Amino acid sequence: MSNTPEEFTEKFIQENSFNNSIYHKFNLSNSFDEIIQKQNLNFKVDKNSNNGLSDDVSHYYNTINNEKYYPENLPTPSKNINILRNNLEEFGYALIEDGLSKNQLEIVKKRTIEQASGEQKQGVALWLNSSMNGSTTQFVTTLLNKGDCFKNILEFNTDYIQSGILLEKLISECVGEDFLINSFQAIISHQYNYPQELHQDLNGSHPFQTPEAPLLVTAMFMLDDVNHHNGGTLIIPTSHKLIPNNISVLPPPINVNCKAGTIMLFDSRVLHATGVNRSPNTRKILIAGFHRSWMRTQEAWLLSASPEVLERSSQKLLKRLGFYSHTIGTIEGHGLGASGNLNDNFSKIYPFRKAIDENNYQRINEINGINYNNIIHPYTYRITESGKRSLAKAKKFNLMNINDYIKAIKLTGNINYKKRGSGNNKLKSKL
Repeated sequence: MSNTPEEFTEKFIQENSFNNSIYHKFNLSNSFDEIIQKQNLNFKVDKNSNNGLSDDVSHYYNTINNEKYYPENLPTPSKNINILRNNLEEFGYALIEDGLSKNQLEIVKKRTIEQASGEQKQGVALWLNSSMNGSTTQFVTTLLNKGDCFKNILEFNTDYIQSGILLEKLISECVGEDFLINSFQAIISHQYNYPQELHQDLNGSHPFQTPEAPLLVTAMFMLDDVNHHNGGTLIIPTSHKLIPNNISVLPPPINVNCKAGTIMLFDSRVLHATGVNRSPNTRKILIAGFHRSWMRTQEAWLLSASPEVLERSSQKLLKRLGFYSHTIGTIEGHGLGASGNLNDNFSKIYPFRKAIDENNYQRINEINGINYNNIIHPYTYRITESGKRSLAKAKKFNLMNINDYIKAIKLTGNINYKKRGSGNNKLKSKL
């Protein structure tokens, strides 16, 4: 018979934890979700449309006349740091004109297309976001590893990003000089993708709001001209001030409209979303997030925990040490969109650390899908749930030749994974 006091038993704890949990209301709060619902700013599939999208202007993603709502002149591309500062503070975003020179843009765009094509042909492309035909937006993650041009952008090297000094200064003013790089990835949206839900990039800080200043800012590099037709990012100007101060009515969204080579720097508190690409061509952008230095654990358990301890650890302990991702803490894209739950294999990033400990971690580095050498590499990504899903998508989309697929399936083991969605996933446009 157990001598455990009744008050310590699970039954007693559960019976006394339903309505009187401390901070329950705050921890479950979402300061703008109710506003989004009330103003009909959430996405609903149009069942009368062959692509699930509506042309009705009452839908938040159809923004053609919305700029007329704003009495002030909305930000336009500028090279002047004082104008950019004012736009960031006043509207929550700023457009850096010719942030990439024409030559720099050409180099970065070419490398992005090569890498995206290469990851498709290797069966490791990551497909997220929705459409009537399933997930048809390609994410090319961990760009740091995938070309010198990307690495040098993160160095703010003016040989690769002519606005580097200006951009670095603005980021430092927003989130401190000791900022960390949150992520760096390409997002390639295909025709008739569904719009994202309007959201803030809180990077795990929800439900806290910070009226005084942002915790995170994002630089978006336009590799194509963007507008309302091809899915320029949806954004609600000034919402970085409205949400933290509990304003109950939001102005309408607009699509960002600017030329390729422009860099948009925006405040993480601004409500934004991927727009609808109605054009027959892909829309290609890069996004790099930068946040305050304290937004991580003091101890870097991913490096310092010993292999012997990790091998003996429960999944719960591994999760608390940081070996589970829930979109934050991804490795090579594995973990994007994951729940962080213990039974979610899309959340488990420990296989990468184990591969490092066993000295056989193979990263997805530069791949040239244009000049392709038909060598199927044993990337560690392949053994994860995301790797299985990528190979299944490669088969579904007919992105690989049969011999390459057979080689890849031997490395992956199988393509059985818990479904994250359904659909035909037809890609109607080429890179």
